[in-house]
Amino acid sequence: MNRKELVKVVDLVTAAWNLDHGKDEFARTVRAWWRYLHDLEYGDVLNVVDRLVVTTPWPPKVGEVRRKVVDVTDPADWPAPGEAWAQTQERVRSLEQGTEWVDVHPYVAEAMRDAGIDGRGRADQRQFEQAYEQVTRAAQESRLLPPMPEPFGDLP
Repeated sequence: MNRKELVKVVDLVTAAWNLDHGKDEFARTVRAWWRYLHDLEYGDVLNVVDRLVVTTPWPPKVGEVRRKVVDVTDPADWPAPGEAWAQTQERVRSLEQGTEWVDVHPYVAEAMRDAGIDGRGRADQRQFEQAYEQVTRAAQESRLLPPMPEPFGDLP
């Protein structure tokens, strides 16, 4: 998204929710929204704002807009905790029985390592679930964080 497009988005949000921003407050809002939305496509952001305009009575925070756009354009691709545990059990079973190696999602493998599950002892579901939650939380944060933008500069 370019700067003019971002100003249009902030202007739309301001008008749609009847926010009374003075010039200085509008400029601060634009700079803040630039930091968190600059790397997203204008059309994707506009689609999310349009949906929010017709579904919520209050103005969105910039983080809400970013999360919704990222969730639509780059959905999380890791298994749910129950499926991750099932993959862990299959991997451990294959190790114990000496059968064909069972592939697991990379985050499942990372959580297995973090929980100390190596196929030599009994796998602890609670430890695995805690490790998997930490791994997926970090992945989610990484997926949502924007790259560092260049400064917005003066408003047009």
